[in-house]
Amino acid sequence: MLNRMPRIWQMYLAALLEQRLVTRARCAFDHALRTLPVTQHHRVWPLYLRLAVLPSCPAETSIRIYRRFLQFDPSCADELVELLVSARRLPKAADHIVLVLNDGSDVSDNDRALLLKLCDLLAKHADEIAGLKMEAFPDGAGRLRALLAECYACTGLNDKARDVLEEGVTTAATAAEFALVFEAYAQLEQSLVTAKMEKTADEEGDRLVTGCWLADSDDSDMCLARQERLLDRRPELLNGVLLRQNPHDVAQWHRRVKLFDKDPARQAATYVEADHRSPAKATGKPHTLWVAFAKMYKAHGCLDSADEVFAKAMQVSHRSADDLATVWCEWAEMKLLHKRFDKAVSLMRQATAEPSAELERRAGAEDDEPAQLKLHKFAKMWSFYVDLEESLGTLASTCAAYEGTMGARAATPQMVINYASFLEEHGYFEDSFAANETGAKLFGHPHSKPIWETYLERFMARHGRSKPERARELFAEAIGRAPPHGKKLLFLRHARYEEEFGSAARAMSVYDEAARSVPASDITSIYEAYAARAAELCGVLKVRQVYEQAIESSGLPRRDALAMCLRLAALEEALGEAARARAVFVHASGYADLDADEEFWTKWSSFELWHDYLLERTAAARAKPPFGEHPANESLNRAFERALAMLNRMPRIWQMYLAALLEQRLVTRARCAFDHALRTLPVTQHHRVWPLYLRLAVLPSCPAETSIRIYRRFLQFDPSCADELVELLVSARRLPKAADHIVLVLNDGSDVSDNDRALLLKLCDLLAKHADEIAGLKMEAFPDGAGRLRALLAECYACTGLNDKARDVLEEGVTTAATAAEFALVFEAYAQLEQSLVTAKMEKTADEEGDRLVTGCWLADSDDSDMCLARQERLLDRRPELLNGVLLRQNPHDVAQWHRRVKLFDKDPARQAATYVEADHRSPAKATGKPHTLWVAFAKMYKAHGCLDSADEVFAKAMQVSHRSADDLATVWCEWAEMKLLHKRFDKAVSLMRQATAEPSAELERRAGAEDDEPAQLKLHKFAKMWSFYVDLEESLGTLASTCAAYEGTMGARAATPQMVINYASFLEEHGYFEDSFAANETGAKLFGHPHSKPIWETYLERFMARHGRSKPERARELFAEAIGRAPPHGKKLLFLRHARYEEEFGSAARAMSVYDEAARSVPASDITSIYEAYAARAAELCGVLKVRQVYEQAIESSGLPRRDALAMCLRLAALEEALGEAARARAVFVHASGYADLDADEEFWTKWSSFEVRHGDEDSFTDMLRIKHTQKHAKPPGFDAHGELKDEKKRCADQLGAPHSKRQRVEKN
Repeated sequence: MLNRMPRIWQMYLAALLEQRLVTRARCAFDHALRTLPVTQHHRVWPLYLRLAVLPSCPAETSIRIYRRFLQFDPSCADELVELLVSARRLPKAADHIVLVLNDGSDVSDNDRALLLKLCDLLAKHADEIAGLKMEAFPDGAGRLRALLAECYACTGLNDKARDVLEEGVTTAATAAEFALVFEAYAQLEQSLVTAKMEKTADEEGDRLVTGCWLADSDDSDMCLARQERLLDRRPELLNGVLLRQNPHDVAQWHRRVKLFDKDPARQAATYVEADHRSPAKATGKPHTLWVAFAKMYKAHGCLDSADEVFAKAMQVSHRSADDLATVWCEWAEMKLLHKRFDKAVSLMRQATAEPSAELERRAGAEDDEPAQLKLHKFAKMWSFYVDLEESLGTLASTCAAYEGTMGARAATPQMVINYASFLEEHGYFEDSFAANETGAKLFGHPHSKPIWETYLERFMARHGRSKPERARELFAEAIGRAPPHGKKLLFLRHARYEEEFGSAARAMSVYDEAARSVPASDITSIYEAYAARAAELCGVLKVRQVYEQAIESSGLPRRDALAMCLRLAALEEALGEAARARAVFVHASGYADLDADEEFWTKWSSFELWHDYLLERTAAARAKPPFGEHPANESLNRAFERALAMLNRMPRIWQMYLAALLEQRLVTRARCAFDHALRTLPVTQHHRVWPLYLRLAVLPSCPAETSIRIYRRFLQFDPSCADELVELLVSARRLPKAADHIVLVLNDGSDVSDNDRALLLKLCDLLAKHADEIAGLKMEAFPDGAGRLRALLAECYACTGLNDKARDVLEEGVTTAATAAEFALVFEAYAQLEQSLVTAKMEKTADEEGDRLVTGCWLADSDDSDMCLARQERLLDRRPELLNGVLLRQNPHDVAQWHRRVKLFDKDPARQAATYVEADHRSPAKATGKPHTLWVAFAKMYKAHGCLDSADEVFAKAMQVSHRSADDLATVWCEWAEMKLLHKRFDKAVSLMRQATAEPSAELERRAGAEDDEPAQLKLHKFAKMWSFYVDLEESLGTLASTCAAYEGTMGARAATPQMVINYASFLEEHGYFEDSFAANETGAKLFGHPHSKPIWETYLERFMARHGRSKPERARELFAEAIGRAPPHGKKLLFLRHARYEEEFGSAARAMSVYDEAARSVPASDITSIYEAYAARAAELCGVLKVRQVYEQAIESSGLPRRDALAMCLRLAALEEALGEAARARAVFVHASGYADLDADEEFWTKWSSFEVRHGDEDSFTDMLRIKHTQKHAKPPGFDAHGELKDEKKRCADQLGAPHSKRQRVEKN
């Protein structure tokens, strides 16, 4: 009951310590810390630490206690370290020290002591702490070294500090660690230099040897030299860090060499170290290190050393043969530069020689083939070598070099051409041709192309007329080796050769072979050249033959074939062969496109020509018996297709073509042609096509599915023939499709025709005879669904006098309608049927009654008009209920519709109850609306009829079912409790709320764990709505203890609201429990963040000051500090002002001023002006004018004030100084304020300054004011960056006021 009383806990814990009950005491301490607020933990921890140092307390328990205590007071880390060391947990002690050191940004005395402790542990127990991972902490070992050096420097051990940092910069593993250690090193050296420079002569003291330079203790030059040396070494040290990170970075090794430009020995050592790295892992080009190494020796005149470097480079492994070839070439170029030509040639001979057997044997033992084995086949080496031989060697050596190149298959096409040109220049023509031939065989296309071109050109120039057979063999070989797309130029060159040195017949045969050999992309140009040369060499008949050959070939593209046809037609027309020209046009029409080849159709087009031509071809085909099987039909069909390619808008041509296809019984081809005709012809001409298309549908050879699809398309053109499709479907045994089509037709029409009635009867006949096959008929798939079908069927029954059958059909329709539209349609038909029956009965007269067997007996009366009227009225009365049923069938989870359904049965409680039971069986997750209201309304219905027990049963059932949210369940609980309150059962209401807010049972949690979603019952005990109702009940009906327990339960469940916390505190205060009230406020404030905790803090502070404002000032200040610390920046202003008023009322003026000062530093920029105004106003009242001056100066110097507010502060300070008679200070303030003033916007400022100078200034000061004003006119607008100008103005102000410029000057002045 008193678990919030810290003194009871202290007495209990002290008793347990005296009894040495370690385990029980530990559990009690943990319970106390969980129960008491954090502000009272300081009363528990001293006793808890006494438990940790008991001899009977296990070491692990003591360590855990101290670890928890460090979360409460982190300043006692050294005690945990000592405990870990005494327990021999040395690795944990070291890890904890590193963690503490890395957490803090500033180094305190305690941190230095911990760092020395860590160094001592590392020195004495290196083996046990070997696993210390510095990289697990920020900055790693770098921060450790920086802190250790700082400790040494603070104790005067500068040399030790320097050694630590020197080791750090030379062993840093990352650039970040290096930057941290180097910065500490530079700061150390700078501090030592500064200390030495500030050492004055009067601090030297007496010397043993006066005037002797040995007695001079000033080593400032050495300190400066050491600092400069450190700064000079920075690039080298940083490069070392990067190379330790990646020792295979070639670029970094080159940069390292450049750092030692003036030290060749270090450069050489660096190259040696770099060249020991594995080339396979290198980043960059590792061979450039060898080349640069040799060039360094060459630059210093050490050619022998350069040769040794190159020789060593030839032996080591390289990443590729290209890298090794580059090194060889660089070596040879160095020899050429120093005029050692023979040595250069010898080097290249050595490089291109085949590898030795020893080298091959060693390479066989390795996994990867070394670059030395590939070098003798590398083109780069041979190219350099043959250039050297051609420039410096003999004819024999040069030829040997070229032959070696081709023998090693390392030659390039250009090298082959150069070799042939070299031999030709020296008169060895046959050898030149042999070199070309050998080289051409080395390469494929396109690399061999320039070789063949050069070879053929030079051979024809020398032996064109003398050796024609050899030339033809060369052309044949070149053409045979060339790919298809490379043969065209060779054929044309061969044809020109034959024209020049052979005969026209041979040239024509070359062109003819070319036309058969070149690909389709080149055949057109070949035929054009063929025809042009044939016209010049052989005459017109050969040209006709060429064109006919071109047209008959299958390789020509469409447009080129059409062009050839037009040329041949023009030629035939020129020769007077009109019939041949017309035949060419007819043939060419197969290549022509109607839109793209307008020129062709312009030259040749005629509907009459095609019509007559096709009639002749059709008649000829029909003359061949039988018509459908003769091969001439395919030729006729192709002629029709050529005609339609040009005349596809002519329906008579289409009709002829389609009729021909029907006679040939080509079903598939005819169907495609019909589809093409319908797509091509306009809709207004489709009536010419459809009769033929329907003839196709009824052919015996036409598949049933095709016929059905044709009729479906035809119905889009003429919907009146739906019965034909139905008959077709029935004959094809497609009964479900026939029924579906009938329903679709019936639903499409608005008026019912005789044809519709026939279809409806057909549907009924199908449903009666083939019920099993049409069982899957889905009426809802069509507009109005089964409703329209039932309406039509009822109309058919009514027309035949079967009124009872019609009524049954419509009754079923209104009770099973799926949509409101369908219901409206069926109900309207039902109402019209009843109305028509009533009208018929009312019009029936007495003279139509006839003879009766029993005269005057009422049983013989056949007038049932009253029954018809009653049936009609009953139907109209049922309409709302039936419509509601339709809506609930559409959405059975619509809560609003269930409520409306219940209202329909107001006079029938039994049906209401049945409706509620049916509604409550629906899933709340799918409900539309608030499903819990159905339970509440169900219970209220029983309550309205006086059945309270039944209402309780409904509410009890509602608590067990699932709900969509805890809010819905809470509403049901509250309604149940309110019902109890209305019937004066207060104890039952309170009991219900206790039950609702109790934690869920284990059984409920177990069942909930087996489900996917957490039920609302598990969340109810944390719901604020329940607790609010509960505490109101307890406060109104319960005792003090029960009310407090309810409020405590609310906060324990974290379901309280800020207003509930305030109400709890007020409740305790009303009953005299002030301390408990304050504790409740404090606990509640910690439950919420800003802005929800704001009213709690305001109420707490107000009531605490009202009761303990003067008696407990320290506690009040702690509360203000905590409230301000928890508040966000924009919420601190009012708290600071309230704190300042408290200090003015119960504290001192100095404390109030310090609060204002702290507020000025803490509030955001938007509130700082109002804080300074309040600060100045209270300072004037409490401390006097001097303090006000200080406040204004502080405000002006702060960087947070907006420009206009800073200007206003300056004007107020100037007015204050002027009132005090300090004209010089006021002028300095005006000068400073000019930095904030705008010439146009702040006219008031300039006016006040001008008036001030008129009152207190002279001609010079007024001139200065005008100069500043003129400067502001041409300067930047204020508020951007005027720091430089403001500095000058501040300096000038300081000169006028006689104040020093800086802190150092002020110190020296004092």
